[in-house]
Amino acid sequence: MRKFISAAILCLCLAGIGVDIFRALPAIWSYYDPDQQTGVSRAFIRNSNVQTIHRELLTYLETLPPGSVVLSDPQTSLEILSLTSLAAVAIPWTHSPIPLMGELRARENFVWDVLWQNLDPAECARILVDYRVDFILAASLYTGRLDGIPFISEIRTFGDFRIYACAPNLGAFAGPSRRPQRSEYEIESFDGVATADEQRADQEWVFYRRGFYSLWAAAYTKAATRTLKKKIGALSPGLYRISIRLWDYGDRNFNSLEIGLGPRKETLSWRADRLGLRRIMKDIRLVNQADEISVRILDIPLCVVIDVLGIERLSD
Repeated sequence: MRKFISAAILCLCLAGIGVDIFRALPAIWSYYDPDQQTGVSRAFIRNSNVQTIHRELLTYLETLPPGSVVLSDPQTSLEILSLTSLAAVAIPWTHSPIPLMGELRARENFVWDVLWQNLDPAECARILVDYRVDFILAASLYTGRLDGIPFISEIRTFGDFRIYACAPNLGAFAGPSRRPQRSEYEIESFDGVATADEQRADQEWVFYRRGFYSLWAAAYTKAATRTLKKKIGALSPGLYRISIRLWDYGDRNFNSLEIGLGPRKETLSWRADRLGLRRIMKDIRLVNQADEISVRILDIPLCVVIDVLGIERLSD
C-alpha cells in the first residue's frame, strides 16, 4: 500500500512539473530564435527590461551602414546584434558554441582593454583594424578614457552613451603594430583561491563575481599571505611580458605584488590612481625553463581584485 501511495505521489509531482514545463514553452520559444545570429529573439529584447539601448539611440544605430562593426561591451553588443543590422566584436561568452568559447573570450578581453584603455595606442589601433571596427559605442564609465585618442572621434551622444567613429592609421606608428599575443590564465583557477562553493570567512583569497571580469569571475583578498600558484606548459628561456589585469580602486595608495615564473621572482608595483579595470605589466627574463606561475601580495593597503594573468613571449 505504501509503495502504491508513493508511486501515486511521484506521478502527481511529475504531472505538475510537466504542466509547468508546458506553460513555460511559449516563454522559452519567445526568447530563442534560431534565425538570429545570437539565438536571441529580437522581440524578446525589445519587450523586456534587459534592453539597455534606449529607442532614440537604437533609431540612430539603424541609420548606420548595414554590416558596420561596432565595438561595445558584450551585453550591449548582444543587443546590437539582436536589434540592428550591425555587426559586433564580442558578445557574452555564454552565448557562444563550446568550440568558439576560447576565441570569444579572447575577443571579450580585447574589448575590455580597448574600453578601459589598457593598451598603448599602437596596440589599440591594431585591434580596431584587425576586427574592422567602424564605430565604438561606450557608456559614460569608459568615455573619459577614450577622449583624446587621435584616431577615435565622438560623433553623437545619447544619454549615457557616446558613439565614436574609428579611423586608425597603422602607418602613423613607428615600427610594426600588433595585437598582444598573450596566454591568459584565470586567477580564480589558481591553487589557493577558494571556489564559489568553498568560500568561508577564514579564506584569504576568495572567488569574486562581476560581469566585466573574464568569464565573469576574479579573485579578491584584503590581506593574503598565501602564494597563489598554477602549473602551466613549460616556458623556455627568454624574455616574457607578464600582465596582471586588476581593479584599481583609485585610492592613490602604492601597491606591490611578487610575480614568479618558476624560481624567478620580480616585484610589480603601481599607484592606484585610475579607478577601473587596468593592466599592470612587468618584463621578466628567464634563464632556465619554468612551468609554474605564482602571485604573492607584498603591500596592498586596501584590498585587491585580480582578474587574469597574461604571459607574452617577447622577441629578444
